[in-house]
Amino acid sequence: MHTRKLFILALLLVNAIVFTGCFGDKDKDSGSAAPATYVTLNGTLTAPQQIESSLLGNVLQNTDSQVRTAFKAATVYVNGYPVTTFTISDMASNADWPIKIENAPQSSTGLYAIDVVAGNITLKSKVRDNEKSEFKINLETTAAAMLADTVGRAQHELLTTYPAFVNTLKNELAASAKKTAAALAVGSIINDVTVVAALASQTARLKSIADLTTSARFAYLQLENDLDGDGKIDLYVKPNSSGQRVSFYTPLSSDTSML
Repeated sequence: MHTRKLFILALLLVNAIVFTGCFGDKDKDSGSAAPATYVTLNGTLTAPQQIESSLLGNVLQNTDSQVRTAFKAATVYVNGYPVTTFTISDMASNADWPIKIENAPQSSTGLYAIDVVAGNITLKSKVRDNEKSEFKINLETTAAAMLADTVGRAQHELLTTYPAFVNTLKNELAASAKKTAAALAVGSIINDVTVVAALASQTARLKSIADLTTSARFAYLQLENDLDGDGKIDLYVKPNSSGQRVSFYTPLSSDTSML
């Protein structure tokens, strides 16, 4: 009888040890997680050439102190998350300012969607992993990033292959940057009614193109094309009555090329 009691006590002791080993000290491991990995992004930020002062009235140049101060105090997002450890080295003599974003969470997709918000001005850029050390963020990349979201194509592809479409939207963004805050009335230039309309029209035209998978470095053309992004039409396309041939001409010359 005594031996039986000792056996039962030993069995209970073993069970207690096993139970504690399986479930004891639960809090020690439950909160442990692999530390997040962070990256540094280096690039060049170019503010719109002219900005209405009430957005950041008189129109300001992008090298004016008020514009530079506003961008140094901007809010920066990377893939939707705010990043506070950034520097913008503004210069009065140069409109292209070095920007360095530190401690940005590493992207599992290798793509970094950057938003810089200064007052009513929002600049965007979708930066690939191999561009982390030298990216650009300006009105052109903003237009391309917006189209990338609606068309489903990469920003770099739109910039190289479809510049006329990108520049049409870029020019609307530039025009919105010169509106007063009261006239804008939508919080940011990217939400301005004329910008939204241009985004919709350029998206529809891009989607109407049959081949959106090309990697060739050529440009699809519209009836009016701003190829260099300076806000002026460089190339006009004029179909003839039969629709079988197309005339190309520029405002610099009366010469016409036929295709």
